[in-house]
Amino acid sequence: MSRSAQSNDIDLRSLSVDELIALDAKILELIKSKRQTLQAKIAMIELHMGPLPEGPRKRGVKKGTKLAAKYKGPNGETWSGRGLQPKWLTALVGRSGSVEKYRLR
Repeated sequence: MSRSAQSNDIDLRSLSVDELIALDAKILELIKSKRQTLQAKIAMIELHMGPLPEGPRKRGVKKGTKLAAKYKGPNGETWSGRGLQPKWLTALVGRSGSVEKYRLR
């Protein structure tokens, strides 16, 4: 809270309905003014740097989400291709020499 707002504390409970409505209108007007100021600043930034990205950027898959299997072993084991290579695949690759042999198409 800014210093000017702290020194002008208002006891809202002591205001009449009409005073509260007038205060609400002032607050909405102030919010509208600040929104317009911020939109103008964003427009200036976009003019010099290009458009800003829309919303937060999403990266990858959420933690804990099951991924589709990319590799399948002869006994039905599967692996998504993420993280450490499972022991069953390491053993099979050691014998056959190629992980691509077990890749799902």
